[in-house]
Amino acid sequence: MGMSTLNKSAEHYGLGLTLGNCEVRLDELTAAYRMIADLGRYRRLRILADAPETAPPRQLLSPGTACILYDMMEQPFPREPDDGLMRARGAPTRVCWKTGTSAGYRDAWTFAFNRQYVVGVWLGNNDARPSRRLVGARAALPLAAAIFRSLPAGSAPAWPDTHGNVKTVSICVTSGLPASPACPAVKSAAMPRAQYLHRRCDVHHPRQGGGVIARWPGAPMQWDLARVKNPVALDADKKNAITEERRTLCITSPSDQARYVLTGEPDGDRIRLTASLEKRASLHWYLNDRYLGQSDAASPLFLSLEPGVHKLSCMDPGGATHSIQFEVVTPARGMRLKS
Repeated sequence: MGMSTLNKSAEHYGLGLTLGNCEVRLDELTAAYRMIADLGRYRRLRILADAPETAPPRQLLSPGTACILYDMMEQPFPREPDDGLMRARGAPTRVCWKTGTSAGYRDAWTFAFNRQYVVGVWLGNNDARPSRRLVGARAALPLAAAIFRSLPAGSAPAWPDTHGNVKTVSICVTSGLPASPACPAVKSAAMPRAQYLHRRCDVHHPRQGGGVIARWPGAPMQWDLARVKNPVALDADKKNAITEERRTLCITSPSDQARYVLTGEPDGDRIRLTASLEKRASLHWYLNDRYLGQSDAASPLFLSLEPGVHKLSCMDPGGATHSIQFEVVTPARGMRLKS
């Protein structure tokens, strides 16, 4: 996303990168928040409104994912007047904001946005001297709120339309996974419409004779949505077994780097998708990161070929994946294909 300061190795940042332990520029981080505000479309910031675009926009997040982030970060500014007064002033009432404080109290950040505006504020000393006053919520947030509310109301809608971008699914209250018929307590959760969920809660199962039995996994890897690769709860033998099982998943048709020529014949441009584990498990297939469907030994899955370079991925029930790339071309002029 144009973060020019992220120029060191992954080992240098470590897991702390997920919490923001890296140096960033105000303009580049503001552009990242504008990407969320613009429903996942990233564009570099321009200093002047009539300055030309330096690069075409890129869709980094689905609109549905951006709408979920809107919902997560929406909250009124502290000590804000009631909605009626804000509407009378002509200022947008709905806003998302996020604060940040760097380690050692050297930087205070706040970013506020909706569909009309994005405001980024950084406070700190030019010589990087720390100060206990440099706390995002106490130093940068009041300034960001004052700037945001001083902006004139725009003509465009201030809030995204979630229709068609977000779906509501039932999830198990206990496991957080999509609910199965056996889950005793469920709740509704919003998710991006483009996100496919092939797993269901595997904690609750029907009990013979009635009722529900809860079968808890022996380690988080068996049910955690994060799919932790090396949980410390697993002993060495289990780790080796999981690693070996993941190695066995391999797409066998189509072949990696294969090149297909379209025939134009009825059903002549379809191929069966196969993988090494299809006789032992149900497999889920993705083409160019979009879900295709499920296959197993009794129900194979066929792919209709279309011109272009494609990425095909396969996932087993344990979360292991394998991906290949292949190309489909149209026959050259004058070329005849023999049956």
